[in-house]
Amino acid sequence: MEIPLIWEQDSQQIIKEMSSASELEIEGLKPHERKVKMEHTPVSMVPSPK
Repeated sequence: MEIPLIWEQDSQQIIKEMSSASELEIEGLKPHERKVKMEHTPVSMVPSPK
């Protein structure tokens, strides 16, 4: 099975949309920063299915 390619711009857009919908929080992201970097930590805000 191959892993599909995803462009960085697309992944940044997905993160931005999830963050705006309160589905994702990025720890370490400063208020003026727009781009998620490797040192930032994504934290899911969506409850895990049981």
